[in-house]
Amino acid sequence: MRRPRQTGFPGTWGYGLIHHFWLYHGHALDRPDRPAGLYGRRGRAHLGRPRCPGRGRIADVLVLHGTRKFLERVGRPGEQPAASTTQLGAWYATVLFWRPQVALFVNETTLLPVLVPLAPATGVVARFRLVLGDLLAAHGCDRSFIEHELEEMTHHVLEKTSNRSVVGVMNQFASLAEYPRASEAAVDLEALAVNLAGTPCGPLYKTHITPDRALAAVVGSDQHDLLRHRKR
Repeated sequence: MRRPRQTGFPGTWGYGLIHHFWLYHGHALDRPDRPAGLYGRRGRAHLGRPRCPGRGRIADVLVLHGTRKFLERVGRPGEQPAASTTQLGAWYATVLFWRPQVALFVNETTLLPVLVPLAPATGVVARFRLVLGDLLAAHGCDRSFIEHELEEMTHHVLEKTSNRSVVGVMNQFASLAEYPRASEAAVDLEALAVNLAGTPCGPLYKTHITPDRALAAVVGSDQHDLLRHRKR
């Protein structure tokens, strides 16, 4: 008896087209955030935002795009693409080789800079959340906004950098921060970050000019109140 011709992927012979589709694509049908059978040009599935383990719901997640030197110290980027649930959106991070080393975070939406001690590198993201809360308060943000923003950072996902404009602004901040660092024995990282937030940035020229004003626009704060907080 002549053996039927084998079709489909290896290991699926005898199942037919319907069974083949279910084996390879059916797991996406019950995922509202994942289109069934749709894959990107590079073959990576559009998985949407990560879910809380054991809860079955979309997690509160911070997406953190790191430079190569940042990811080498903090962790490898995730394989699944994610979308930040925070109101300020995703953040970018790099390493400043000061003594001691410092991590520079820059918000993708407002270009707001945050400076955090790097060591130990495994806990730098947790420290970033704490420092960000104090920095937003220093910028005059409402307490309810701060609490909600930090709540949305319960989980974090590391990814590679993808926005060249933000990377360019990070390099600009790193260069500007060299002068006060060299002229002072001990650098107040929060005060330095607040001062850097008043720097005109190219990507903001047609909108709010500086990161602190861009932050005020997102938060809904009055810019006069924000500037009054910066002068204190």
